Amino acid sequence: MKKILFVEDQPMYKLNALLQYFKMKKVDVEYEILGSVTEALRYLRNKNNKVDLVVTDLGLPIFKGEMVNNLLTGMDIVNYMDNFNTVAPVIINSTTVVPNFDYVKEDYDLRGQQLYKVDNIMEMKDWILEFLQN
Repeated sequence: MKKILFVEDQPMYKLNALLQYFKMKKVDVEYEILGSVTEALRYLRNKNNKVDLVVTDLGLPIFKGEMVNNLLTGMDIVNYMDNFNTVAPVIINSTTVVPNFDYVKEDYDLRGQQLYKVDNIMEMKDWILEFLQN
């Protein structure tokens, strides 16, 4: 069984339809949903946590009280995976323009890794299903 790591600060809003689709299609998949880059990096650092695919939002604020303390992005997860040789395809789900995305994607492709960007999480449902079946 393959495992997907979703990193999304509004999971019910953005992931509910996708997870319902998986359930309806009886897709055999394990998944973890984390709400921040900090949680995702902590999760990925634990060598016992293996993932086959990472799906992340681009902008994920870190809240301290009611104030936004810092902003890490889905690209920070990509950079971490790159620096620590964590190999799994990554999908960045965002309508925001990702600075230098083409350069980063080209670098990833050269190393045999896969990096994608989609504007809507439901756009990638068929790709995820195909990935899970291989």
